[in-house]
Amino acid sequence: MVPLVEQNISQYFEQCTFSDEVLMTKPNPNIFMHTLLNMGSTPATAVHVGDHLLNDIKGASYLGMRSVWLEGFDDSKLDVTPTATIKKLAELPAALEQLKRA
Repeated sequence: MVPLVEQNISQYFEQCTFSDEVLMTKPNPNIFMHTLLNMGSTPATAVHVGDHLLNDIKGASYLGMRSVWLEGFDDSKLDVTPTATIKKLAELPAALEQLKRA
């Protein structure tokens, strides 16, 4: 994956958490709460962006977070619906703006 800085989208992220640094993995709700606490935020005011329906979208949804799914890893057996779906990262700014207005 190309780093966020190289994709010129890092300005849209307040916090990035990496499982190898915090020794927790998604979809464990603790990794999401760790990030939210570091941001001084709550699930109701945050948006999680990810490409994996189980690890990213279901994990965030468990806490009541909004989510943007970058179409990728799909498990059609999951009963999870992202708040927004994008096909490529270039669509992320518009998706975040829509969520902001909603």
